[in-house]
Amino acid sequence: GVVFLIGALLRKIALGMFSRLLVRNHVDLTQAGFFQKVVGVTLWIIILLTVLAQLGVETTSIVAIVGAAGLGIGLALKDSMQNLASGFMLTVHQPFRAGDIIEISGQIATVDQIGIFTTHLTTLDNKKLFLPNNEVFGKPLLNYTGNEKRRIDLTIRIAYCEELQRVRRIIEETLLAEKGV
Repeated sequence: GVVFLIGALLRKIALGMFSRLLVRNHVDLTQAGFFQKVVGVTLWIIILLTVLAQLGVETTSIVAIVGAAGLGIGLALKDSMQNLASGFMLTVHQPFRAGDIIEISGQIATVDQIGIFTTHLTTLDNKKLFLPNNEVFGKPLLNYTGNEKRRIDLTIRIAYCEELQRVRRIIEETLLAEKGV
Protein backbone atom coordinates (compact mmCIF):
# COMPACT_ATOMS: atom_id res chain seq x y z
CA GLY A 1 0.00 0.00 0.00
CA VAL A 2 2.84 2.37 0.87
CA VAL A 3 4.58 1.69 -2.45
CA PHE A 4 1.29 2.37 -4.27
CA LEU A 5 0.72 5.65 -2.40
CA ILE A 6 4.29 6.80 -3.01
CA GLY A 7 3.95 5.83 -6.67
CA ALA A 8 0.68 7.74 -6.98
CA LEU A 9 2.27 10.80 -5.36
CA LEU A 10 5.34 10.59 -7.64
CA ARG A 11 3.00 10.18 -10.64
CA LYS A 12 1.15 13.35 -9.66
CA ILE A 13 4.43 15.25 -9.24
CA ALA A 14 5.78 13.90 -12.56
CA LEU A 15 2.59 14.87 -14.40
CA GLY A 16 2.79 18.36 -12.90
CA MET A 17 6.39 18.73 -14.04
CA PHE A 18 5.48 17.35 -17.48
CA SER A 19 2.60 19.83 -17.71
CA ARG A 20 4.87 22.76 -16.82
CA LEU A 21 7.42 21.55 -19.39
CA LEU A 22 4.73 21.50 -22.07
CA VAL A 23 3.56 25.01 -21.14
CA ARG A 24 7.14 26.34 -21.05
CA ASN A 25 7.76 24.93 -24.55
CA HIS A 26 4.49 26.44 -25.82
CA VAL A 27 3.00 23.08 -26.79
CA ASP A 28 -0.52 23.40 -28.17
CA LEU A 29 -3.25 22.63 -25.60
CA THR A 30 -4.65 19.87 -27.81
CA GLN A 31 -1.29 18.13 -28.00
CA ALA A 32 -0.59 18.71 -24.31
CA GLY A 33 -3.85 17.05 -23.24
CA PHE A 34 -3.23 14.05 -25.46
CA PHE A 35 0.36 13.54 -24.27
CA GLN A 36 -0.59 14.00 -20.61
CA LYS A 37 -3.18 11.22 -20.89
CA VAL A 38 -0.71 8.85 -22.53
CA VAL A 39 2.00 9.60 -19.93
CA GLY A 40 -0.54 9.25 -17.09
CA VAL A 41 -1.66 5.78 -18.22
CA THR A 42 1.95 4.68 -18.75
CA LEU A 43 2.87 5.79 -15.23
CA TRP A 44 -0.08 3.83 -13.76
CA ILE A 45 1.18 0.69 -15.52
CA ILE A 46 4.68 1.24 -14.11
CA ILE A 47 3.26 1.78 -10.60
CA LEU A 48 1.19 -1.42 -10.87
CA LEU A 49 4.22 -3.46 -11.96
CA THR A 50 6.31 -1.97 -9.13
CA VAL A 51 3.66 -2.83 -6.52
CA LEU A 52 3.43 -6.38 -7.86
CA ALA A 53 7.23 -6.71 -7.72
CA GLN A 54 7.21 -5.54 -4.08
CA LEU A 55 4.61 -8.19 -3.30
CA GLY A 56 7.00 -10.83 -4.58
CA VAL A 57 5.19 -11.52 -7.82
CA GLU A 58 7.51 -12.40 -10.70
CA THR A 59 6.94 -9.44 -13.04
CA THR A 60 8.91 -10.76 -16.02
CA SER A 61 6.35 -13.49 -16.58
CA ILE A 62 3.56 -10.95 -16.09
CA VAL A 63 5.16 -8.66 -18.66
CA ALA A 64 5.42 -11.60 -21.09
CA ILE A 65 1.79 -12.56 -20.46
CA VAL A 66 0.67 -8.95 -20.78
CA GLY A 67 2.65 -8.67 -24.02
CA ALA A 68 1.03 -11.78 -25.48
CA ALA A 69 -2.38 -10.71 -24.25
CA GLY A 70 -1.70 -7.25 -25.62
CA LEU A 71 -1.08 -8.71 -29.05
CA GLY A 72 -4.36 -10.62 -28.92
CA ILE A 73 -6.24 -7.66 -27.53
CA GLY A 74 -4.58 -5.39 -30.10
CA LEU A 75 -5.87 -7.58 -32.90
CA ALA A 76 -9.31 -7.67 -31.34
CA LEU A 77 -9.29 -3.92 -30.76
CA LYS A 78 -7.90 -3.03 -34.16
CA ASP A 79 -10.31 -0.12 -34.57
CA SER A 80 -9.45 1.30 -31.15
CA MET A 81 -5.73 1.03 -31.91
CA GLN A 82 -6.38 2.73 -35.23
CA ASN A 83 -8.18 5.53 -33.36
CA LEU A 84 -5.26 5.82 -30.93
CA ALA A 85 -2.73 6.03 -33.77
CA SER A 86 -4.91 8.53 -35.63
CA GLY A 87 -5.21 10.65 -32.48
CA PHE A 88 -1.43 10.68 -32.23
CA MET A 89 -1.13 11.66 -35.91
CA LEU A 90 -3.72 14.44 -35.45
CA THR A 91 -1.72 15.93 -32.60
CA VAL A 92 1.56 15.68 -34.50
CA HIS A 93 0.39 16.96 -37.91
CA GLN A 94 -2.14 19.44 -36.46
CA PRO A 95 -4.56 19.91 -39.35
CA PHE A 96 -6.61 21.81 -36.75
CA ARG A 97 -6.40 22.93 -33.12
CA ALA A 98 -8.88 23.36 -30.31
CA GLY A 99 -11.10 26.33 -31.14
CA ASP A 100 -10.82 25.95 -34.94
CA ILE A 101 -13.95 25.72 -37.04
CA ILE A 102 -13.79 22.74 -39.39
CA GLU A 103 -16.02 20.92 -41.84
CA ILE A 104 -15.85 17.14 -41.86
CA SER A 105 -18.35 14.49 -42.96
CA GLY A 106 -20.77 17.23 -43.99
CA GLN A 107 -20.73 18.80 -40.51
CA ILE A 108 -19.41 22.26 -39.65
CA ALA A 109 -18.26 22.37 -36.04
CA THR A 110 -15.86 23.93 -33.54
CA VAL A 111 -13.09 21.65 -32.24
CA ASP A 112 -13.29 21.24 -28.46
CA GLN A 113 -10.53 18.68 -27.98
CA ILE A 114 -8.68 15.78 -29.56
CA GLY A 115 -8.99 12.84 -27.20
CA ILE A 116 -7.07 9.58 -27.23
CA PHE A 117 -9.78 7.79 -29.23
CA THR A 118 -12.24 10.49 -30.32
CA THR A 119 -12.31 14.11 -31.45
CA HIS A 120 -14.86 16.24 -29.57
CA LEU A 121 -16.70 18.86 -31.61
CA THR A 122 -19.57 21.32 -31.09
CA THR A 123 -21.78 21.88 -34.14
CA LEU A 124 -23.11 25.29 -35.14
CA ASP A 125 -26.48 24.43 -33.55
CA ASN A 126 -24.65 23.66 -30.26
CA LYS A 127 -24.78 19.86 -30.41
CA LYS A 128 -21.88 17.75 -29.17
CA LEU A 129 -20.36 15.57 -31.90
CA PHE A 130 -17.84 12.82 -31.12
CA LEU A 131 -16.00 11.37 -34.10
CA PRO A 132 -13.57 8.46 -33.93
CA ASN A 133 -10.07 9.77 -34.63
CA ASN A 134 -9.54 7.41 -37.57
CA GLU A 135 -12.59 8.95 -39.28
CA VAL A 136 -11.25 12.45 -38.70
CA PHE A 137 -7.71 11.65 -39.85
CA GLY A 138 -8.83 9.53 -42.80
CA LYS A 139 -11.37 11.92 -44.35
CA PRO A 140 -11.12 15.17 -46.27
CA LEU A 141 -11.25 18.07 -43.86
CA LEU A 142 -11.81 21.78 -44.39
CA ASN A 143 -10.39 24.13 -41.74
CA TYR A 144 -12.16 27.50 -41.94
CA THR A 145 -9.98 29.17 -39.31
CA GLY A 146 -6.66 27.65 -40.35
CA ASN A 147 -5.60 30.89 -42.01
CA GLU A 148 -5.91 34.36 -40.56
CA LYS A 149 -7.80 35.76 -43.57
CA ARG A 150 -10.50 34.26 -45.77
CA ARG A 151 -12.00 35.18 -49.10
CA ILE A 152 -15.76 35.31 -49.42
CA ASP A 153 -17.49 35.51 -52.81
CA LEU A 154 -20.87 37.24 -52.84
CA THR A 155 -23.41 37.32 -55.63
CA ILE A 156 -25.48 40.48 -55.54
CA ARG A 157 -28.51 40.78 -57.81
CA ILE A 158 -29.62 44.20 -58.97
CA ALA A 159 -32.30 45.41 -61.32
CA TYR A 160 -31.29 46.15 -64.91
CA CYS A 161 -32.57 49.69 -64.58
CA GLU A 162 -30.07 50.59 -61.80
CA GLU A 163 -27.06 52.74 -62.62
CA LEU A 164 -24.00 50.47 -62.41
CA GLN A 165 -21.59 53.13 -61.04
CA ARG A 166 -24.04 54.08 -58.26
CA VAL A 167 -24.49 50.42 -57.24
CA ARG A 168 -20.73 49.84 -57.29
CA ARG A 169 -20.15 52.92 -55.07
CA ILE A 170 -22.78 51.73 -52.54
CA ILE A 171 -21.24 48.25 -52.40
CA GLU A 172 -17.71 49.63 -51.93
CA GLU A 173 -18.85 52.03 -49.18
CA THR A 174 -20.68 49.20 -47.40
CA LEU A 175 -17.66 46.89 -47.54
CA LEU A 176 -15.25 49.57 -46.38
CA ALA A 177 -17.49 50.27 -43.37
CA GLU A 178 -17.21 46.63 -42.22
CA LYS A 179 -14.42 45.62 -39.83
CA GLY A 180 -12.10 42.93 -41.15
CA VAL A 181 -12.70 43.69 -44.84
